[in-house]
Amino acid sequence: MDTYRKKLSKSWINKAAWGSVVISKIEGEARTRLPADVKRDQDLDKIEEHLIFYYESSLVATKATMQAHERIGPIPDPYRAH
Repeated sequence: MDTYRKKLSKSWINKAAWGSVVISKIEGEARTRLPADVKRDQDLDKIEEHLIFYYESSLVATKATMQAHERIGPIPDPYRAH
């Protein structure tokens, strides 16, 4: 978000429109996770808060999955001939 803030602050885009610009760049599941009021209000701080919550949760889940795989060891590929 800091990158967006820096780039937008150097642009001709009015600060009130920054949230709209950022929302237009969000795609996929992350966009669907933004509540309707955040999309409507387009407040940059609220957008950032929700994205951090979404991605932090995803990163925590991914880390836990990787740790479980490390404990288990190699998992054989069922499609590969042994």
